[in-house]
Amino acid sequence: MHERNPELEGWVRDYWDDLVRVAEQYRGRMTTAQDIALEALLLAHGKREELRRPEKTKQWLIGFVRNVGQKARDKRRRREDLMRKRYDLLEREPPTRPDEILENRQKEEALERAIEGLEEPQREIVRLKLDGLTYREIATHLDMPLGTVKSHRSRALVALREALAREGIVFRW
Repeated sequence: MHERNPELEGWVRDYWDDLVRVAEQYRGRMTTAQDIALEALLLAHGKREELRRPEKTKQWLIGFVRNVGQKARDKRRRREDLMRKRYDLLEREPPTRPDEILENRQKEEALERAIEGLEEPQREIVRLKLDGLTYREIATHLDMPLGTVKSHRSRALVALREALAREGIVFRW
């Protein structure tokens, strides 16, 4: 059971709507404004000793929302760049017809659901790989032996293939 935190509860009560409004400009298909605002609140709460002027709490929190939102936007753009590179490697054009775009979006959403269904650290390894990290970089980032990262990756790929097959999607990695 989590201990109540009156300070954090006060921030949510007093600033939540404003933080979500600011976060709206950063959200993407996979990230909601509420996700951004919540992550920013938790990050800010962990650094609350750095707040010098309590009367500026709202502005201080909005700065966190902007930083978290920008990181989410950058991550989304890196992922989009990786998808474009993937199409370039396959010497295929990205889909342009509405039916192809819809099918592609449905596949991306199914993949996102399948990734969410993975257990840690498999989920984190897949996400870091999608962000463009090498397996060696992932191992360093997670402070894990390279062989362990590759082992988790293999199990994650099997689980992703099975999850996507249940939705009728053939998975190629």
